[in-house]
Amino acid sequence: MHPVTVLAIFWSALSVATVVLAPEYHFSAASYLAIVLLQISALIGGVLGLSILAPRAKTQKEVVLWHPRAISWVSIAFGFSAAALILWSKGNSISSLISFSQLADVSRDLSVARYEDDYRMPLLARILQMFVFFSAMVCGSQFALNPSSMRKYEFFLPIAALAFISVLLTTRATIIFGLLFWIGAWLASAFFKASSADWHPLSTRVVINSLLAACVAAISFIWLQFLRGGITDDFSRLPEVMAHLKKWPLGSLAGFSAWFDSGETPSPALGYYSFTGIFDTLGIRERETGLYTNFVDLGDGSQGNIFTVFRALIDDFSLGGAFLAIFLFGIASSLAISLCRRKSLGGLAMLAIIYPYVMFSSFTSFYSFLGHIVAAAAFTFYLSVFCKKKG
Repeated sequence: MHPVTVLAIFWSALSVATVVLAPEYHFSAASYLAIVLLQISALIGGVLGLSILAPRAKTQKEVVLWHPRAISWVSIAFGFSAAALILWSKGNSISSLISFSQLADVSRDLSVARYEDDYRMPLLARILQMFVFFSAMVCGSQFALNPSSMRKYEFFLPIAALAFISVLLTTRATIIFGLLFWIGAWLASAFFKASSADWHPLSTRVVINSLLAACVAAISFIWLQFLRGGITDDFSRLPEVMAHLKKWPLGSLAGFSAWFDSGETPSPALGYYSFTGIFDTLGIRERETGLYTNFVDLGDGSQGNIFTVFRALIDDFSLGGAFLAIFLFGIASSLAISLCRRKSLGGLAMLAIIYPYVMFSSFTSFYSFLGHIVAAAAFTFYLSVFCKKKG
């Protein structure tokens, strides 16, 4: 479960899935070699990091989180409040959620506003959403550390809260972000709790539940795409919707290949693409809608602008700098693993923050969003100040 190992497994699976399920997409051997070499650089950093701080296990300790059930329930209220603020910001009311046709109209209008009018959520709604992301980390962590402490559905209330926002904005990303925060905290906390460094989470039950969750997610994303297009009853357009959705999980390698083969070598952005939200908030450089405004042909005539975290690193630091950056990432991952084995809450927080970055690497940097940085910082502060170890 070392993050650089997860990175290599994730990209191996994604690459095979792309070649098998989307053979019409562009594939460049040179660009794929660059991705493989970047992964090797991370692995080398990981090995070096383990030699710097060995992952020696310490006495088993129980972690007591501060009021996780209350945080879970508050997240529902905050999620609904954020959704209401979004509705009111465009002159709509809660009654718009009653009928599917009204909801489709509102969702389509908000989708158009996001892409054509550069619509942004009200500030208070964004702050509330940050809290829900933080809540997802708390609930994921508690699910691993003490699964009998809450009713099963209470562990997933933050995800339900994010669903309110996703339905309105028709953004798949909002739910994905929450799930990655939840999964990252769960994995890190389960590793922290495990008595053996060889622990792995892929039990039969976890695999079955994951497959069921993936099916539910796929159906939900199809439904959101219907909402985004304002489609209420014309299900003959399902093939069109499926073709559109296909490029998001499988088009990133093609997008990176097309960009890498173009030979584009802009001046290093010095961290803008990795931490866009910080640059935007400080007024250094404004965030562009969709992060990248240029689209490329994925190979089948469709257009895409998803270029993976590897392009973000190259854009920020040049190709050579990207190798150094991901090498340092490997070292940091090993330090997180070793601190976790030594029962450090700081190590648990580090690992919980690193996993989402790895799992979102097919799109871009997970921490290009300011809300994600704030949520991760809040979780670290929460573990450090409000939580305690026993035993």
